[in-house]
Amino acid sequence: MSESEKKKRLEYRKRRKTRIAIQVVVAIMFIVAFIPLALISREKAKDVEIGYTETGTVDYKVYLKQNDFYEEEFLGKDKEYVASLIDDIVIDFDYKFALDKDSLNNDRVDLSNKMYSVTYQLYGELIISKEQTGNAMFTKKYPLVDEYTVHTIVDQPTKISHTATIDYAEYNSLANAFINTYNLENQGVESTLKLFMSAKVGGICEGTVSHFETLSIPLTEETVDINFTSSVPTNNNKILVCDKGDGQPFGYLSLISLGLGIIVLLVMGIYAVLTRNYDIEYDIKVKRLVVQYKSYVQKIKNNFCADGYQVLKVGTFKEMLDIRDTTQSPILMHENQDRTMTQFMIPTQNSLLYLFEIKVEDYDEIYGFSGAVNKEVTATELPKEEKAVEEVKEAVIEQENEQTEQAEVENEHGYRSNISYDYSFVAKLHMSAKETKEYYKDIISFIQSYGVNVTRTWDKEKVCVGRNVLAVISFKGMKLSTAFKLDPKEYENSKYKLVDMSTIKRFEKTPAFMKVTSDRKTRWAIELLQIVFEKEGLVNKNLTVKVKNIPTKSRNALVKENLIRIKEKKSK
Repeated sequence: MSESEKKKRLEYRKRRKTRIAIQVVVAIMFIVAFIPLALISREKAKDVEIGYTETGTVDYKVYLKQNDFYEEEFLGKDKEYVASLIDDIVIDFDYKFALDKDSLNNDRVDLSNKMYSVTYQLYGELIISKEQTGNAMFTKKYPLVDEYTVHTIVDQPTKISHTATIDYAEYNSLANAFINTYNLENQGVESTLKLFMSAKVGGICEGTVSHFETLSIPLTEETVDINFTSSVPTNNNKILVCDKGDGQPFGYLSLISLGLGIIVLLVMGIYAVLTRNYDIEYDIKVKRLVVQYKSYVQKIKNNFCADGYQVLKVGTFKEMLDIRDTTQSPILMHENQDRTMTQFMIPTQNSLLYLFEIKVEDYDEIYGFSGAVNKEVTATELPKEEKAVEEVKEAVIEQENEQTEQAEVENEHGYRSNISYDYSFVAKLHMSAKETKEYYKDIISFIQSYGVNVTRTWDKEKVCVGRNVLAVISFKGMKLSTAFKLDPKEYENSKYKLVDMSTIKRFEKTPAFMKVTSDRKTRWAIELLQIVFEKEGLVNKNLTVKVKNIPTKSRNALVKENLIRIKEKKSK
């Protein structure tokens, strides 16, 4: 990896960690804010208790009808009266209400206007009930005094005085009419007119403070003695419970704060997952594997010298564990200095080296060295020395021996190495990854839209016009690659990172080489094909082409179809 790529990787990781850290801090701030807001909401939601005292007195006069016996116009309270002589009853009622000053010293009691109000009402309730059980047969309310409000300063008591006149004959007639209508005269029924007062406080607190009976007047047609009774409040300390409800805004804020904290955490999690490029995924895979199988792995600092070993690549780490159990050999682990590849190796006494790799490839794809949006570094911006090193690396990779891949076949320990497999182009296509199949289909669709022939040989496909080879499609290992009839030197400063393969005989006609390992490189391959076609004077016929899906097949199935050849290695 070049120094520019290392720098780009470091910047990307720092930027990603910074963004994740900011999101975590914001989420924690919201969640931490939830706690005090919830506590404040709970505290403010509690009812406020205010102490108060109330007293009441009632006086009444019973005015008499014209008669030959009483010289007085009315009789005073607490006497016995003949029902048939009663005309009106005049009630004088006094009520006093006072707040407890000590209980007003509460930060949740609003004393800003220094005033509070007392609203009161007097009403009568006609009740007809059974004498023995007391169960009511008929009840009806009658307002005696309309609802009235008195405003008072908080440190002073409220005093209410009122006079009400009761038409005794009217209510007595109503009760007797009900009794006579339903023939209840001899059924043990009694009639009563009860007078009540109701008082409510407003301003500093909303609530009913008092509801009590002021006077009870029996109703009857009989000329017998009747007694009036009353029950009014005494000067006792009482508590007014106020539902302030001022904790609700803080409750909403606490829920909003908690919700935002959770949302930010979810966004952070999604961002962390979506921004995992191949490089970060590589780190995660290595760390997870090492932690899980720490007791099975021995780390080594130096590169393992594989001279004299036959290297057998293993597909999964589980297979490495099986081989370790069979061979009783340690699993050696080595990570390169660039931290782009970790190798797990099991060397055996019979010169076999089992190898499992986790690695990152195509750093130009990971960090976008050709994009303009993120100000990536292009090939022209690389120092000449670094550029030369990169070209040499790529040339070495592309000039690797194109011998067929060694198979992992059983020997005495479950693997044998006396045969090899020769994979055809079609076999590698069937065994390639799903993405690689899609890259190939896109390229072939474009070629066929021009009506250009594609000739297939054992290990490659040639794009030809007559005998003129315009491009070659092949595999390097299991990676799709393309070679074009273009001069690589003309594209040294372009976005296409072409490798000059002109020194290799089989690339003489198509020296501009490029691996196709991503959607972006697929687009580049199509652009380069278009350049080649235009140079050859070809016109796009816009033919509609449908490339069949390429199914995945196993090696055994491809061997049976003669798409993979088996060769026995000659013993030395």
